[in-house]
Parts: sequence; structure tokens; C-alpha cells
Amino acid sequence: MSFLIMFLRICRSMSFLVFRAFRCIAMDNYREKKRGTVILLFYFAWFAALFSKMVWSLGEFVLDFYDASRDWKSL
Repeated sequence: MSFLIMFLRICRSMSFLVFRAFRCIAMDNYREKKRGTVILLFYFAWFAALFSKMVWSLGEFVLDFYDASRDWKSL
């Protein structure tokens, strides 16, 4: 179970970093006037943000459930 928790925490961090990387690349291309690439990268950033939110929510749910089950067992 601890491996799953560690894996979810790593996935949450990595998905946020992917979103930030796509956003930074898109902003650099926007400054260089590459409009088609910017639109594509903003779509990727949006999907990365959506994925990040899903992973974050799933991770929070699993961690809360795990903490609640540990508290329940300690009673």
C-alpha cells in the first residue's frame, strides 16, 4: 500500500510539472509569433492540467481513504 501512495504522490507532482512545461513552451512560441504551435501547445497544456486535476483528486481520495482506514484500525 505504501508503494501505491508513493506512486500517486509522484504522479501528482509530475503531472503538475508537465502542465507548467507545456505552458512555458507555449508562451515562448507566442513571443516568437508561431501561432499554430501556440494553439496546439495550449491544448496540450489544457489536457495536462485536466489530467493533473484528475490525478490530484484520485490521489487525495486514496490518501484520505488510507488515512481513514488506518484511524479506524487504531480504534
